[in-house]
Amino acid sequence: MSVASSFQALRSSSLALAIAASALCVGLATGSAQAADAGTSWEKDVRPILKRHCFHCHGEEEMHEGKLDLRLARTTIAGGDSGAAVVVGKPEESLLLTRVVSGEMPPKDKKLSAAEQEALRRWIAEGAKTNRPEPADPATAFITEEERSFWSFQPVKRPAIPAVKNLGLVRNEVDAFLLARLEAQGLTYSPEADRAVLIRRLSFDVRGLPPTPEEVDAFIADSSPDAWERLVDRMLASPHYGERWGRHWLDVAGYADSEGYTDDDTVRQEAWKYRDYVIRSFNEDKPYDRFVLEQLAGDELLTPPYVNLTPEQIELLTATGFLRMAPDGTGGSVEQGVARNQVIADTLQIATSSLLGMTVACAQCHNHRYDPIPQTDYYRMRAIFEPAFNLVTWRNPLGRRISLYTDADRKRSAEIEAEAKKVMDEREKVQNEAIAATVERELAKLPEDKREIVRTARNTPEKDRTPEQQALLKEHPSVNVSAGSLYLYDRKAADQLKKMAEEAQRIRGTKPVEEFIRALTEIPGQIPETKLRYRGDPEQPRQTMSPGELAVVDVHADQPLPLDDAALPTSGRRLAYARRLVDGNHPLTARVLVNRVWMHHFGRGIVATPSDFGQLGDRPTHPELLDWLADYFQTPATATADAAASGRWSIKRLHRLLLNTTAYRQSSNRTPALDAADPDNKLLARMSVRRLESEAVRDAILAANGTITTKWYGPPVPVMQDEVGQIVLGIENLNGENRPDKIIPLNGEEFRRSIYVQVRRSRPLGVLETFDAPQMTPNCESRSASTVATQSLLLMNSDAVLKAAEQFATHVEKTGSADAAAQGHLAWRLAYGTVPTAEEQAQIASFLTTQTERFRAKQPVAPAGAAPVAKPGDAKPVDPAHQAMTIFCQALLSSNRFLYVD
Repeated sequence: MSVASSFQALRSSSLALAIAASALCVGLATGSAQAADAGTSWEKDVRPILKRHCFHCHGEEEMHEGKLDLRLARTTIAGGDSGAAVVVGKPEESLLLTRVVSGEMPPKDKKLSAAEQEALRRWIAEGAKTNRPEPADPATAFITEEERSFWSFQPVKRPAIPAVKNLGLVRNEVDAFLLARLEAQGLTYSPEADRAVLIRRLSFDVRGLPPTPEEVDAFIADSSPDAWERLVDRMLASPHYGERWGRHWLDVAGYADSEGYTDDDTVRQEAWKYRDYVIRSFNEDKPYDRFVLEQLAGDELLTPPYVNLTPEQIELLTATGFLRMAPDGTGGSVEQGVARNQVIADTLQIATSSLLGMTVACAQCHNHRYDPIPQTDYYRMRAIFEPAFNLVTWRNPLGRRISLYTDADRKRSAEIEAEAKKVMDEREKVQNEAIAATVERELAKLPEDKREIVRTARNTPEKDRTPEQQALLKEHPSVNVSAGSLYLYDRKAADQLKKMAEEAQRIRGTKPVEEFIRALTEIPGQIPETKLRYRGDPEQPRQTMSPGELAVVDVHADQPLPLDDAALPTSGRRLAYARRLVDGNHPLTARVLVNRVWMHHFGRGIVATPSDFGQLGDRPTHPELLDWLADYFQTPATATADAAASGRWSIKRLHRLLLNTTAYRQSSNRTPALDAADPDNKLLARMSVRRLESEAVRDAILAANGTITTKWYGPPVPVMQDEVGQIVLGIENLNGENRPDKIIPLNGEEFRRSIYVQVRRSRPLGVLETFDAPQMTPNCESRSASTVATQSLLLMNSDAVLKAAEQFATHVEKTGSADAAAQGHLAWRLAYGTVPTAEEQAQIASFLTTQTERFRAKQPVAPAGAAPVAKPGDAKPVDPAHQAMTIFCQALLSSNRFLYVD
């Protein structure tokens, strides 16, 4: 039975009545809640305003300014040194309002808006009511019931699938949720996009690369009913999938190949291993719960010391590179207390923004102004990580490296060193003999009566020579033969010695290379106390904090995280916390991840602020759908003891669900009616047009011109500053004046995908930076897509783009027909993924013909009867047809049609 027919059966079954009844109950409950919530209350309307603007001085500090405590309604009414702050029922007589309206308070620039002032006035006028009795201690009232009831803090529950009118458009449950919203607005889906558009959209979404003409032709010709589903599976099975989706994760992880923090921006030699771990994890469809567990606590799944590591152990340690991506300047000459504190703060920001979708970092210096995150929560979370970031026994980046050398490597290295030492011992013997023979030859040139005393002086250790001996050797310097000067006397012997040294060096070069992992680990037995820092100042420690989750989402509040797990050699704090994040009960973990996946497929998240699920973040456009997806993501597809085989936490399974919707296959065509009803396309009545990200732009150029290489993994392609200050691919080679010298060839490395390009914080590759490559400060929560003049200028004038266009022209000339129009046809297909229409093909042919004639007309013409004579320094003649094709290819690469995906 098809999905659509299944939904038809469902609609006609008794379950449809249950769905309708559920909808009715929701409506009644909503109406009741709205009725009960009528009027203005302290908790809902007033406290959030005062928390944003006033709590810092009148609530958080140990001493409240003016002895005015605004944390409770009753203490607010009572007032402080100036008397009562609120006269109930009389706004115009209430100091709280009059001082706010006058602009006297708050004292700084950020004043209350007119709407906020009106809320205060209305609350006072309506009797300054509260929704419930207040606690005796204001400190216990930091999180109110209203704040706890915020949508993102609620448990994930799978809602009922809504009924829809047009079941023929429903391919799976996701369509039902989307279509129900559309139909409620009198809208429906747009028609399906044509197949050439669909495969290009899917290819960039899943692989980050354009489809080949052969792939396009095969999909268009595939008439089987499951042609799309099989195409989705092929794309997801491509190893390029891991490169594409690994890049998305590296954004939120803050991946960089340099330390940042100082102008030195020291290179991280081993960071790329974490990048490769991420790519492999996505390609293997590693369950997300395991992915999170390994990155937060891979080291705590092992037993130190970390020696003679297996590949599985290496992977677990490499995964903790996630917690080593923050800028770290502690290896340099910096103020250590500040720098160390910043490493921990940035690491916590990366972890919480990527996994929780919350702005926890805003509570480092004071209670969060908008969300129910007290400063104590910030330091409770920090205590989870501080056993590995011990401020007292701090380890700088080099001190945290873990060697991959095994005992077998050390044994083999010692054997090779012994072999090399034999060569060097023999060399020393030969060298000594050569020096001795040379000295004797030089002595023979001296008068006979001088030979013995000079020989004695030379053979006497330098520290024991008498003044007379020193003078004698100065008088006869030719006998001062040494290893360094032997070549001046005996070139043949020196060349023999040189070959022996080279042979020893060659032997040593066969030693196993010692590699390292950039990992986060704890030192067993060293568990520091985490102190709350007053106003975030590292120099002002206050009370000791125990490890813990954000209180507002802590479903295990009755089971504190361990201070020191007796069953582990480490503290066990990160491991216990990671397990709670992925136990299926956390309200944020699954919601945040499925929202990110949705964002990358549809151009906008269900929550448009993917790292802010709090008060300042956008509300979900489809809250029931988000919860359904979150529950689906953490629920097994099949009953099996094998967690990976069950489909639980499978990102590829989530991809298939979203990609196999009617919503994803819609056309992106806009209509006046849709623009009027839903200008931002929040309801998804069409597909959104999206610009390629910076890496996809560069990769698409390399794919189109045929230069792209598919070398997997390994050290990054280096970047350098060229002679005019641009950041380009290359190995830095500076001369004595600190300027670029002779270019060192990259041997094809320059054609690797952009994910393998070195990410230097201070040196972003020019072409990537222009198209909004992320700045890791400390991570990138979501990318922007600007449209600025520098992008057009780069595509028109950049040496890199001009060279790429010339390579594109050469590619189509070599792989296509000899006919220029046919070559242009192929270039069009490689750039756009579609076959040009008859009109477009005619324009291609006309353009190439016209441009070829113009370039030919500009070439010098030899006098009649004379052959053209090439002069020294003349540029090599360029084929006018090739010049025309190059210009055409550059135009293709510079067009919106190339840069955007429908």
